Amino acid sequence: MGSDVDIVIRLNQTYYADTNSLMPDAKTNHQRASSLATYSYSDFKTDVLACLQKTFGADVKPGNKAIAIKGSGSRRDADVLVCAQHRRYRAASTGVDTQYDEGIVF
Repeated sequence: MGSDVDIVIRLNQTYYADTNSLMPDAKTNHQRASSLATYSYSDFKTDVLACLQKTFGADVKPGNKAIAIKGSGSRRDADVLVCAQHRRYRAASTGVDTQYDEGIVF
């Protein structure tokens, strides 16, 4: 029975926010302090895929959620999840503080 390696590559400079729990003033604070990203998750995923293809060639197979890399020699199969940071802001947040729960989105 074979096993594989699972790898997560996360974009941190761009994040996605869930501000549904924020009070109206906090939402306004968040909107004022935020700017639209110039480097998107889709750009990041495209760049990661290109880098993996350059390194591993035809062994790279993009999927719906993860990118599969076929093992070769002593290298095991690997599933690479490309994702971005996600922040779910808490109700007590001012919208510009660190009162959020961090996760990923893909």
